[in-house]
Amino acid sequence: MAQQQDTPEFRLIGTFTRYSSWTARVETVLEYFQIPYTAETVQLSDARKVSKSGLIPLLESRSLGANIRINDSLAICEFLAESCPDLHLWPRDRQLRALARSAAAEMHSGFQTIRSTYHSNFIARYTGNIPITEQGRKEIDRLLTLWDESRKFTKARLAQLGEKDEGFLFGNFSIADAFFWPVLWRFRTYELPLDTAGDDALAWMATMWNDPAMRRLSSSYYRQAERPESRIAHYDDIFRGHEDIQRWNFARENHLTHRLTTFCRSAMSVTVGVLALQGAFYEHIQLLKQAAAGWSHSSQWDFIEVRTPQELERCDALILPGGESTTMSLVAARSNLLEPLREFVKVHRKPTWGTCAGLILLAESANRTKKGGQELIGGLDVRVNRNHFGRQTESFQAPLELPFLNTPGQEEASFPAVFIRAPVVEKVLPHHEGIQTGEVERDETIVAPSKSAKDAAARDAMATDVEVLATLPGRAAKLVASQGTAINPEKEAGDIVAVRQGNVFGTSFHPELTGDARIHSWWLRQVEESVKRRREIERR
Repeated sequence: MAQQQDTPEFRLIGTFTRYSSWTARVETVLEYFQIPYTAETVQLSDARKVSKSGLIPLLESRSLGANIRINDSLAICEFLAESCPDLHLWPRDRQLRALARSAAAEMHSGFQTIRSTYHSNFIARYTGNIPITEQGRKEIDRLLTLWDESRKFTKARLAQLGEKDEGFLFGNFSIADAFFWPVLWRFRTYELPLDTAGDDALAWMATMWNDPAMRRLSSSYYRQAERPESRIAHYDDIFRGHEDIQRWNFARENHLTHRLTTFCRSAMSVTVGVLALQGAFYEHIQLLKQAAAGWSHSSQWDFIEVRTPQELERCDALILPGGESTTMSLVAARSNLLEPLREFVKVHRKPTWGTCAGLILLAESANRTKKGGQELIGGLDVRVNRNHFGRQTESFQAPLELPFLNTPGQEEASFPAVFIRAPVVEKVLPHHEGIQTGEVERDETIVAPSKSAKDAAARDAMATDVEVLATLPGRAAKLVASQGTAINPEKEAGDIVAVRQGNVFGTSFHPELTGDARIHSWWLRQVEESVKRRREIERR
């Protein structure tokens, strides 16, 4: 006998979700995951007519001739997760799944003061002297901390697993997000304080508000309000007698509390430019897009090609790609870009990353260069040795250990570094406020002109010490040994191939040619933190 297909039919019995957080949780799961179901809406006063316990929501499930009823929103969602395993209503990762279940359970049984004082009301807005008790404040702070810590752990865990982060509490949308959806609206309805909210909590809130599925749900609450029978006067008038509290309904568009609105606006505009005069600028932009799509962040990224001073002026951060450094500097000079680039890097100290030729341009000193042959931008107190490994035919790829990519408790795999006529950092120079005077008299060496950080944000981003982030062990020593000459012990320590000074970063190799977005992802995190810091200083 052929096995019967077990396709359950679901029917949700609940009250109007514009007031009911319990029904709204289940509805949110069904709608977000597009689980087919029918719905029956009843008045709260009629709950006992459909539920022996008088509690709703109920979920009816018909499967293989059996008809069962489940009440309690958490039990319903667990049943849906078991019934639809391919939809992954809980996170796939065991650690994240455990934390998601814990968070949902805490919301399900906790936060009693918030529940009893600030009833669910998805379309109302209360302003004025909203009462917040000491216990209420503790619960608000606990919610904000829970969201912030959940996001921090999730970002680290998904980075460790190399999986994409959609920005929800535990990566992809899950039952946990649905359980916090109604209480998230309470922050909007009652303008509850967000002063203790961390950026990760605020970023999650913005993700929820801006998700298309959640916006569709929001619209359904307003459609309910068009039906007079949906109104529950008690929930609309909970502050009756408080003349210092006003109530009205929000317009259909999502209005957020002031701080969240400010956060969303400020966090939605980070423009990263890639100098597009010559070299592998296209490859950088593709990896930047891949990196931004692969992790959660609180910013709206815009990646642009930079060929003019006007395009550079739009940028919050910049990449100088690999290519031919002499050609790039000459074209930049002819395009009236060279001085704006120096202002960007050395005066404003905006985040900048140079790869291969870009590292040469960012160096304060470069040898193997005839004076007048090319010009430098500067920004890194280092001397670079151009074409250190020889001609293009001697290019190579080598596995490189990059400790700065590691997350706590987890070491990253080696990075497939591509070296093409690559420079190395020959010497880390002492920091000078102006020009590197000690380098000026060296033969076949050019030095970047003097530029100094001026405004407070630039000085804050400045660092006097150069940090060595990666070396290529023994490469030069092996080349010397293969030619039958003595090995210099200093060479065996490895060639310096990645450095950072403040928010200026340089690599000898070409990450953009590998298809591996890990360094781009790491750098975007540095950019995001730097931009946030700059904006905070500028607002003071």
